Amino acid sequence: MEFANYMCGVFIDRFGKDITFRPIDDEHSELHVDVNVSRQFFGWIFSLGKDVKVTGPSEVVEEMKEAAKEFLSNLE
Repeated sequence: MEFANYMCGVFIDRFGKDITFRPIDDEHSELHVDVNVSRQFFGWIFSLGKDVKVTGPSEVVEEMKEAAKEFLSNLE
């Protein structure tokens, strides 16, 4: 995942203090963690807003895109 640095605390709360952040630039970092990929996980990510991006693995990115499309189709 990539995210704005101000959100580091959110990820520590979720995954614990033993995670390692890697800087991308002065304002963004990335984090690699094992997660249980589920609708609840996607809902949590969606709730964090536009400053968080799931970047891999590619099958998880595709699954998240499909979940977003399915959600949006309910709004039409």
